[in-house]
Amino acid sequence: MSEISAFTASLGHNGRIDVFAIGAPGNDANGTAVYLTRTAPGQPGSPWTDLGKPGVGAIGVQSITGPDGYGHLLARSGDYQLWVNVREDNDDFYGWAELGFPPPAAPDDPTGERSRRRPHCLHRR
Repeated sequence: MSEISAFTASLGHNGRIDVFAIGAPGNDANGTAVYLTRTAPGQPGSPWTDLGKPGVGAIGVQSITGPDGYGHLLARSGDYQLWVNVREDNDDFYGWAELGFPPPAAPDDPTGERSRRRPHCLHRR
């Protein structure tokens, strides 16, 4: 596997550990999400599997375990949109679904809106 820029892991159904990363073999961390599954401690995991790029490519990932016990993946793309890839009952991933942009006043807002608007308590009178 080539260089990765971020990773996350979650405990999936049947005690499996799912590891998700940004990067792809031979593609120098180009924003493609990949994953592998470990089924038992001390045993090698599955080969890295390509989940494709969310939008223009992922810059951050976070795994979650749903109420069904399956590990799903959230990603933030290079244009700061949020995406989700849900694992189905047959263990296949559904594919990337766009969730849109976070609210513009988010603490790390890429548009800089937050830095241009000072909180009321910091305004001088």
